[in-house]
Amino acid sequence: MNNCNFTGRITKDPEIKQKADGSGKYCYFCLAVDAGKNKQGEKQTEFIDCITYDKTAEFLGNYIKKGYLLAITGALHISLTEEADGNITKRATVKVFTVDNLTPRQQNTATAPTTTEPATSEPAPDLPFEI
Repeated sequence: MNNCNFTGRITKDPEIKQKADGSGKYCYFCLAVDAGKNKQGEKQTEFIDCITYDKTAEFLGNYIKKGYLLAITGALHISLTEEADGNITKRATVKVFTVDNLTPRQQNTATAPTTTEPATSEPAPDLPFEI
């Protein structure tokens, strides 16, 4: 069974494109996935190339922005391309079937504040307890 699951952050705003034959839409995107630490204790990141189609592509274009945390499910696709010099290039891409936006709602709305006010220790007047 060919099934992949990844959780990571999208590296740039998605761009929706129309298929050449006009039959639907698609979107290529890259997901930065935490890969743990190496022997020296440095954080490692894998960059996963992804493609999705139609409704899922539209969802990305309408609601997802650079830096959003996503959980994706898809299938691994390996493509081979022969270069002019005869070398063969291998590329792995995940064909994404489902996307879940894991970014907290307050971070992924246009009306969310870009800065936060410092917390105060004074209780709110209509609350029976301190915040």
